[in-house]
Amino acid sequence: MCNAINLTGFNLINCAAHTIQLAIHDAIDNNSQLQIILAKCRAIVGHFKRSNIDKAKLIEMQVKLEIIKHKLIQEVKMRWNSTYYMLERILEQRQPVSYVVCTIDTLESLLNDDWKLVEAVIEVLAPFEWATRILSGDKYSKLSLVIPLMANVLVKLRKIKSTHKEAESIRKELIKAVETRFDGLEKNKIVTNACLLDPRFKVSCFLKTENKNEAIKNLSDELSQVGLGSQIVNLENEIECEPRNKKMKQDDDFWEFVAEQQEEQQEK
Repeated sequence: MCNAINLTGFNLINCAAHTIQLAIHDAIDNNSQLQIILAKCRAIVGHFKRSNIDKAKLIEMQVKLEIIKHKLIQEVKMRWNSTYYMLERILEQRQPVSYVVCTIDTLESLLNDDWKLVEAVIEVLAPFEWATRILSGDKYSKLSLVIPLMANVLVKLRKIKSTHKEAESIRKELIKAVETRFDGLEKNKIVTNACLLDPRFKVSCFLKTENKNEAIKNLSDELSQVGLGSQIVNLENEIECEPRNKKMKQDDDFWEFVAEQQEEQQEK
C-alpha cells in the first residue's frame, strides 16, 4: 500500500497509531523477563476462555472475594493496546486468578515480582494507551493532534521514575523508540501545517526550536506562493486552548500540558 501511494507521487503520512505500536514493540520485544510474564498471562487467559469449569470457579472466587466480575481479556497480537488491557485486567483480578490458577497443574502462577513488574509496566504504557485511544477516534480530525500528543507522551514518560529495574529499562527504551520512530514528525510539512493552523496548538508543542522555525518558514513560503503572504498572522499569540470534541474534554492533563507549553513559548 505504501509503495502504491509513493508511485502516485502523493505525500505519504505514516499512521501515528501504527508507529506507536512499532515503538512499543521496539521496547518490549527484547525484554526477556516481560516476555516470560506475557507468556504466562496469555496461557492463563487462554485457559479460562477454553475451560467452562475453571471459568465458573473464577466467577465463584470473584463473588467470594467481592471483586467485580470482569472477564479476562485476550491479547490480539496485531493490537499492542490489547496487551495493555490484558495486563490491566489480570492485575485487577489478581486475587481470584491466583487462587484458581494454583489448583491447575497445567498453568504457571505469576510470582510476586512478576506482579510488581506487571503493575510497573502498566504505568509506563498508560500514556501510549491514552494517545492511541485519541488517535483512533472517528468523530474529529486527528492530524493536527499528532505532534502535541506525542510531545505529551514523552513528557509523561520522562516524569515516571519506576523503582522496578526492568520497568525502568523499558521506560528508557520507549523514550528512545519514540524519539527514533517519530523523528521526522516535526519535519513533515503536512503534519506541521496542520498543527500550526490549528488555533489550539500553533507552535506551542514543538519539541525542537529548529523544527518549529522551519515549519513556520515552510508555511510562510507556501502562503506566499498563493498570494497570501501578507495574511500570515503571529502564530505565537491568541491561542485558543480548548478541546473541540466532548470526549477530549476529559483529558484535562493534556490541555494543561498544552497551556504550559504556550506559556513557555510566550515567555521566550
